[in-house]
Amino acid sequence: MSGVRCPYQVLIASCGALSHLEIVKKLYQADTVPWGTHLLETIYAYPWSIDNKYYTAEIQLCTTDYKTIGDAQFAEDVDAFIVYFDSQQVKSFSNAKGWLPFLELLKSEIKLLVYDRSSTVEGVGCSEI
Repeated sequence: MSGVRCPYQVLIASCGALSHLEIVKKLYQADTVPWGTHLLETIYAYPWSIDNKYYTAEIQLCTTDYKTIGDAQFAEDVDAFIVYFDSQQVKSFSNAKGWLPFLELLKSEIKLLVYDRSSTVEGVGCSEI
């Protein structure tokens, strides 16, 4: 790996219209993000600091455009995985389900499926999730 590993790594993937960089911008609560560090293959990392009354943490928000676990060491080091999909698009949910085989290879205990709104008409219903 070309980057230095932070104590915590979160892998973010997007299967919807909202890009992984847009998700990072929302987490930063900013219009721009710092230049990403190329970790490996198609994985880039963005530093993120959390500092509140409960804890302080330095985190690498790792993003990719492709379904990948990077390599065995990266898969072992990932602390959390977040995949976003658009509940208004059935194809978006199908693409998110395409990550399931990769989840078995990621060693993180935290795995989040995120969507922006609940849908009951012409999209993916809550019962399908």
